[in-house]
Formats: sequence, C-alpha cells, structure tokens
Amino acid sequence: MRTYSVILAGLSLFSLAACSSSEESAEPSGAAATSEPERPASTPTPIGPSPNSEVAPQPDRRLPAAVGQRNSPLRVGQWVRYSMSVPGAGSSDVFYRVTAQEGDELWIEVERRLGDHQNIMAMRVAPPEDREATVRPVPSAVRSYNTRSGEVQEMPPRLIRQYADMLDPFVAAVFFPWPAGEGVEVATSAGRFSGAIRAERNQELLGTQVRAVEWFHAAVPITGMVQFRSETNSDHRMQLHSFGEQGAVSAMPDGEP
Repeated sequence: MRTYSVILAGLSLFSLAACSSSEESAEPSGAAATSEPERPASTPTPIGPSPNSEVAPQPDRRLPAAVGQRNSPLRVGQWVRYSMSVPGAGSSDVFYRVTAQEGDELWIEVERRLGDHQNIMAMRVAPPEDREATVRPVPSAVRSYNTRSGEVQEMPPRLIRQYADMLDPFVAAVFFPWPAGEGVEVATSAGRFSGAIRAERNQELLGTQVRAVEWFHAAVPITGMVQFRSETNSDHRMQLHSFGEQGAVSAMPDGEP
C-alpha cells in the first residue's frame, strides 16, 4: 500500500506546505494589518501540462519475467504514470518523476490530475546506499503546487522533520525492501508483465483497516509497482498506464524541480 498511501499523504502535504509558508511570512498583527485593503476573490488557476502524458499505453507489449531482481537505480529522467480510482473522488492520473539532481540528492515528484485540478509535490532526498534498508531517508526540501492556490509553496526546513511521519509514505513508495514471492503475469495498459511479484498486506488508512494487494516488476522504474487493488473495497485501485527511463521533466509551473 506504499504507493496508494503516498497519494493521500501528498494531498495533505499540499495544504500543509501552503499553511507553513503562510506562517513564515505572516505580518505582525496591529493597525497596519487591519488597514490592508481586501484582496479580490481568487479565481481557479488553469491546469498546466503534465510531462509524459503524451505517451500512449502499450497493452500488447510483453515484459519478461524478472523474479528476484530489483528495479533499476534511481536516475534523472525516469517516470511512471498510473490510472487511479478512489471511491467518492473519481478517476485521476498520477505521475512519479525523477526530475533533477543536486549533488548527491534527487528531486522526486508526484503529480495528481483530477478533472480541472492539478496537485504536485516534489521532494529532494539523498538515496541511501542500500535501498533495501528499513530506515528511510528524510527529505531535505519539499515543494508543492495546486491549482486551487495557484502558487508554488516551499515547506520551511524547520518543519520537515516535524512532519517526517507524514512524509514517510511518500519516501516509502520509492525506498523499501523489495518484496519476495513467486511471479505471476499481470496485464495492464503499459503491457503484460511476466513474473510480477504479488504482495498482500493489511494497513490502517485514514482510520480504516484496509487489506490490499500490490504487484511489482523490475521493469518499472521509481516505485516498481505495476498494480494496486484493495481487497476491502474493489473501487480502490491503481494500474500502471505507461513508464519510461528517460524524458521526465518537472510539472512545476515555475520551471524549477
């Protein structure tokens, strides 16, 4: 449930980062604050482009079995796209991208598009030498954007450790011990994956116990996930739409990672 959990955590962080930035820049209360003219009501920001969305699905492609193999090391240019369905929220597109490198750190971005709304969260993180380690890295920077606010927000560094538990599902979607098991074939919009590893787990999600099944394959970069399905509610699901080892750029409207 790593990948599904990170979407929910990410949606919370979009609001969190905005509130945190507001706290940092808030003016002192007093006469100056009360005399400030009222601002006009904000209008929705047009949804921006999603890099890699032009890549068509390839359901007839066949990916060979890779049981026991880990997906490729993280590098700039990798991307994956999922089709996600959440009860009560409809269907959306979810992208993961590795967009830039700064020293030993990578910018990893997750974007969700739902109707006329676009949410983006990017985190700068140093990949550990051992991706199988259970102790995951803590991001050194977090940026977010959504069409409701229309602004790119940056989480103050002092708050990143404070909200590490909320950030952890996102980090865990990328850095986690590779599951073991027998391979099965999984058909998706991105192709037919032979030898995909099936993993089941129980997890508390927003106060509800959810049983889920995930499938992983070494051909899929970043998350490794091919498909997610909730056994508790069959309308909770994600499926790989397309992916690539190169070509990813940031969806942030300011052009930064």
